[in-house]
Amino acid sequence: LVACAMHEALTLKEMFPDQEVAIIPNGVSLEFFNAQRNLNNFSNDKKRILFLSQIIPVKGVERVLKGLYSIGIDKFSNWEFIIAGYENVNYKEFLVKTINQLNLNSLVSFVGPKIEQDKIDIFDSANVFILPSFNENYGIVVAEALARGIPVITTKGTPWEELNTNNCGFWVNNSDEGIKFSLMKLLETSDNELIKMGNRGKQLIERKYLWNKTTLKTIELYDWILNGGVRPDFFI
Repeated sequence: LVACAMHEALTLKEMFPDQEVAIIPNGVSLEFFNAQRNLNNFSNDKKRILFLSQIIPVKGVERVLKGLYSIGIDKFSNWEFIIAGYENVNYKEFLVKTINQLNLNSLVSFVGPKIEQDKIDIFDSANVFILPSFNENYGIVVAEALARGIPVITTKGTPWEELNTNNCGFWVNNSDEGIKFSLMKLLETSDNELIKMGNRGKQLIERKYLWNKTTLKTIELYDWILNGGVRPDFFI
């Protein structure tokens, strides 16, 4: 069995205790990592918090809305929260209702799905990326944001402790309070430090999460399965 991260591997091991479980993370392409920045279509008037993923209940987007409201809309007067991705109709209706109830209309925008160059461009337009999910086996958008030099906020429902250990984002408690805490930390972080955090994230991806690195583990795995020899060191 192959898992993307330790949390998923441990879950598989509980389900299948007699099976070998290898941990091989998903990767980011070198083309995505090296793509040129093109921000001509984006305004620099406001700093940007970006969510980009499927807009479905497990992603917990309402927790960001509640955090923004709880801290105070006035504190985010020079920010905007952009929500990008394919939309579950019922969940979007719930989010829109929440936005209206909390009077966040001036702060929040839905921009629809973004793919290929549009996806790269909207990552590059952000000052910080947020994935407030209740649960993720991996969260490839975290790796993609880091690959574009964007610091990331996400929860401990995702396997991204490296955000804290590498100081390239905030890996926070999987709760409303955890998300609120991360947004407060964001307000306390200077623009210069956000750039430094993004650079450290990009270096992390280059070290560990490019496809040309992660595929070597897959080759090593199948070589061991077919030919035996020394067991790879990425099993639990």
